[in-house]
Amino acid sequence: MYRQNKNNHRSGFPHKWYKSSNQRGFNILELIATLSITATLTGIGVPAMLDLVRNNRIVVQLNEFVHTLHIARNEAISRSRGVTICKSSNGSSCDSTGNWENGWIVFADQDRDGTVDSGTDTILKVFPKLGGQNELAGATRVTYSPQGMVQTGTGIMTFCDSRGTSHARGISLETSGYVELLEDHNNNGIVDNGATTPVDVVCS
Repeated sequence: MYRQNKNNHRSGFPHKWYKSSNQRGFNILELIATLSITATLTGIGVPAMLDLVRNNRIVVQLNEFVHTLHIARNEAISRSRGVTICKSSNGSSCDSTGNWENGWIVFADQDRDGTVDSGTDTILKVFPKLGGQNELAGATRVTYSPQGMVQTGTGIMTFCDSRGTSHARGISLETSGYVELLEDHNNNGIVDNGATTPVDVVCS
């Protein structure tokens, strides 16, 4: 006849349960060491990740503006009329002050005066303000002739973020319509205009 152990019967379990002496958690020194290593890795990783995000953002914005230039030039040639890109914070007219970070527009500019004239000019594309509080400075406007030449707005366009001049990017726009990405020709960590005596870009 089967006999149940009285102790087991009282405890409600058929076997004795206990914690093994081989099982243990972290002691205080191990915990401190683990937290220190984690903090160090976080301190190294987070700034690097932020730089990566900022670098990517400024490159995307630069590429978008170069794309804008291509759109405007192609429209000028295909329409056989002037096309202008100008700063615009409202998406319907050109701003007379400020830089480009609040947005810009592309419009068919019949008389190529850099003003959206009602009845004769047509807005072709609207671009929103730059993200990340980045800045874009340079020409007041860029106007293409029906032949695709830059009539107004040649020179340097500079893209900056909160890190300043050392992380700036830029492009150079020539009369022919050719767009050149600025590089660091004198190896001082700042992109420049590529002249015989290079002039570095400057962020405000």
